[in-house]
Amino acid sequence: MKWTEAHRIGIDKIDQQHQELFEIVDTIQDLIRDHLKDETYDDILKLLIKLNLYAVRHFETEEQILKWNDYPDVDEHKIEHGQFTAYLDQIDVVKLRKDEAAFLIYLNDFLEKWVKGHLIGSDGKYKAYLQKRIDEGTLVTERPPIDFKFEEIDD
Repeated sequence: MKWTEAHRIGIDKIDQQHQELFEIVDTIQDLIRDHLKDETYDDILKLLIKLNLYAVRHFETEEQILKWNDYPDVDEHKIEHGQFTAYLDQIDVVKLRKDEAAFLIYLNDFLEKWVKGHLIGSDGKYKAYLQKRIDEGTLVTERPPIDFKFEEIDD
């Protein structure tokens, strides 16, 4: 799988993180191709850690940006993110050692389907919404300032 301009959302922070996911998929494909080496199990564990860390950071970033910009379907989007992390949480690293090649192929298939279904589908839905905010100059990509006013208290 290769990153193309069709995958671009238009927000640098999110696009860079999506490109990281493509790099992770490339690493999985490298591991499948190079499966004959003895260190594959350790490489898979490192990859799963990287994928977990990626998911937590990226989902938090994306959900915050969607929330700050009042995206109406942010809750549905969060549910999909939860399904992804639930998949990662259910991986039994002891069992995967029994058939590393099959696990890598399954993980690769899962991620390719995720990219096509989520990044292109669900993320594509918010792309137009956020593009309108970009065009209007109202897009929020950093934590908005708190609107807080002190009132004087008379003693």
